Amino acid sequence: SGSSGGPGEPGPGSPVTVWDVPTGTVMGEFASPNPIGWIGFSADSERVLTRAENGTLSVWQADGGRHLGTLRCGGAGKGSAACSPAGPLVAWCGPAEDGSPRVSVRVLD
Repeated sequence: SGSSGGPGEPGPGSPVTVWDVPTGTVMGEFASPNPIGWIGFSADSERVLTRAENGTLSVWQADGGRHLGTLRCGGAGKGSAACSPAGPLVAWCGPAEDGSPRVSVRVLD
């Protein structure tokens, strides 16, 4: 059982719930093993992305909560990420392994 983080930041092992707002039904739930510093949706709203404070970016299926993969996106520490509104691109920034600033862009499959 993990502790809670700040607003919008689930603590370790805390569940993330994806709701269908118009119907009020739960679409999916998952738990990140690490504290989340950022969370967002892909442009098509089919995937949820989480950037953990350990430097990983995880991709989850919004409908069902299945883990689709994890990318190493830098060193530990707070960072940010953004999804392209026009396609399957995700960009993130945060400290690199050596502590220097890092910005990366990947295509989501």
